[in-house]
Amino acid sequence: MPKGYKQKFRHFCLDQPDFKNWLTKDQSDKSKGFCKYCKCSINAKIYQIRAHRETKKHVQNTKCCAQVNKLTFLPIKSDEVCRQETRKHIKCPKRI
Repeated sequence: MPKGYKQKFRHFCLDQPDFKNWLTKDQSDKSKGFCKYCKCSINAKIYQIRAHRETKKHVQNTKCCAQVNKLTFLPIKSDEVCRQETRKHIKCPKRI
């Protein structure tokens, strides 16, 4: 008989505010969780998930992902607006 108990992944962890942004179920091993930020599997025991959250690697990856999520994108200008702006900057000879 194997030593210890292999905890199954519990879906309530996905709803926890501390875990919901980065934790998902591991597709290769249904008894583990998967960290989206670190791209690694985590044993499903709650204390091990919490311990992973405190690791240096995870904290650093969380900061990087937070910065990526804060990027702002300007709306794409329509073709007509681009043409008008281009005309302003290009000196065209006057037509007779």
